[in-house]
Amino acid sequence: MFQLSHLSEKKKFLAILNLDDPFGVSLAKEIRGPYISYGKKSARFSWEIISGDLSGTRFKLFVDQKEGEVYLPVPGIYNVSNAVAALCCAYAAGFSLEKGIEALRYFPGVSGRLERVTPDGYPMVFVDYAHTPKALEAVLLFINSHKNNSSKLVTVFGCGGERDREKRPLMTQVADRYSDKVFLTSDNSRGEDPMNIIEDGIKGVTDRKKITVEV
Repeated sequence: MFQLSHLSEKKKFLAILNLDDPFGVSLAKEIRGPYISYGKKSARFSWEIISGDLSGTRFKLFVDQKEGEVYLPVPGIYNVSNAVAALCCAYAAGFSLEKGIEALRYFPGVSGRLERVTPDGYPMVFVDYAHTPKALEAVLLFINSHKNNSSKLVTVFGCGGERDREKRPLMTQVADRYSDKVFLTSDNSRGEDPMNIIEDGIKGVTDRKKITVEV
């Protein structure tokens, strides 16, 4: 592993920008002053996946033509991006990258963010905060890409009450598309009738064989 600790600067950074996000790219063109960029490529802190499964991810970190190997005991490519962003923050605050990389090896994850809640030897159950169609799709695609062919993916989810009604059928369509079985249930209905929320959710599904409603 290359030694990265010598990469230290006595300057204040105005921002840490994600160049995988179009908005981050636009900010990089406008900002006046030093900043740190990160992304899959064409960024000061870039990264490349080595291997990954539902237990964690190993990736290469490239900084100023140096590289190091990082292990993150949390699954998901988007978590790699989050981890690199955290390393950028630590570096900007004056910490060495070696210490940041070592800390990531023991990172327990964030509650409710693709959090595994069953121990080894039991069926894998994850809890995730995904509350938009895009976020739910990202989680289900990732799990599908790493699960055994003989395994089944069961999704249990619901939509909150008194919130965006337009996304409800879209989320159900995503769950139906990428799951072997779907349980559509309640999730903080607030002052709204839970059954009305569920009825909104199943409007866009023509074949409901895989969907079980459990209020």
